[in-house]
Amino acid sequence: ALLGVLNPGISYSLALLGLVTVTASTAALMWAAEPLLIVALAALMLREPVTFRLAAIIAGGLVGVVMVAGALSGAQLGMGEIAGTLLILLAVACCALYTVLSRRLTATADPVATAMVQQVAGLLGCLAVLALGPFGGWPDLVVLPIDLLIYAMLSGLLYYAIAYGLFLSALRVTPAGIASGYYNLIPVFGVALAYVFLGERLSGTQAVGAAFILISALFLMRLTARSSQG
Repeated sequence: ALLGVLNPGISYSLALLGLVTVTASTAALMWAAEPLLIVALAALMLREPVTFRLAAIIAGGLVGVVMVAGALSGAQLGMGEIAGTLLILLAVACCALYTVLSRRLTATADPVATAMVQQVAGLLGCLAVLALGPFGGWPDLVVLPIDLLIYAMLSGLLYYAIAYGLFLSALRVTPAGIASGYYNLIPVFGVALAYVFLGERLSGTQAVGAAFILISALFLMRLTARSSQG
């Protein structure tokens, strides 16, 4: 249950606050920093081996994250964007810790039951933030248009129910370090969907960073295939 408070409770509360000042495309690509954190935490907490090849692949993805976040573009970021970036990075750190702890838990617990308990705990945590925090309250929730509520429910079903159940199932047979590399594909889908539905565009530097992320994910797939064969 405590893992559910960590993710999605704390992590996605921070991420949604960060999205107030950061574009969806940039936020999605910044989540590619998560695999590097997971590999480091898995090595420290689970004693999972970190090969040079795995470290190089994930480091390549991290280079892409830095480029997408605008650190290499020379652009001046406002205080709001900096605060939003820090909030999203804190959310990423929470998710990384969640993955490593879940890897240990799924060795003995049923993935679907684990996901259910975690999501209920996350819901309670979010309700507490809504009731006690300075970032809105029940009146704001009541006046939301019905179409936004439907979108929120659909996204919750896709991500928190289906995706989490599948991911926890995979963690039973896959090392957390290798599984983490597939997170790099999330930003690729995020950017594509933001392009289609929100009309957001990447700068030249961000596009190159996205290419780094995609290439690192492709190399990781090859590494995973070799690992399963061996």
